[in-house]
Amino acid sequence: MSDASATWLAGPVFAFAVLLGAAGALKLGRPEGAVRALRAAGLPGPPSAVRVLGAVEVLLAAAVLAVGGRIAAALTAVAYLGFAAFTARVVARSGATASCGCFGVQEAPANRLHVVLNLAAAAMVATAVVWPTGGLLDVLADQPLAGVPFLVLTGLTAWLWYVLYTVVPDWQEALAALGPIEWADDDRAEAVR
Repeated sequence: MSDASATWLAGPVFAFAVLLGAAGALKLGRPEGAVRALRAAGLPGPPSAVRVLGAVEVLLAAAVLAVGGRIAAALTAVAYLGFAAFTARVVARSGATASCGCFGVQEAPANRLHVVLNLAAAAMVATAVVWPTGGLLDVLADQPLAGVPFLVLTGLTAWLWYVLYTVVPDWQEALAALGPIEWADDDRAEAVR
């Protein structure tokens, strides 16, 4: 790669592409969650349209991973911006009671965190428009140890973002249901010691 900046950027960009491709594949197989999310947003959403969206997501992810470049990065950033706008619409119409439909039938609550995550993903991927990455094979050619550490870290990054989308909102909801923790003065003193 000619620009060292693009090498560090390749990991996050590929992680977001993997996440996008996985979400698309899940929509292709089980579109029901996304259909419900579209209805919660007040939009029409037959399963066939959701499957088309899933196919586009898979193809876009494949383009980022196979070729890289400015166009694939720009389209991926636009996709994440669209997801942010859609999730904001779902939140505005249903509160935090609806799922985003991102991952097929796997529930991922639509909430403000979800919007922020989509915006952060869009911003990171948009950076690759300025410093484009190559495709996965191009990037791996410049990596030590045949790229194994790069692949592991990229996969871990994608998985952590998946957890941020799907698990962390459940934790937030569970903690909110507990209400504020009240400490007796003596208990607080004991906890500090």
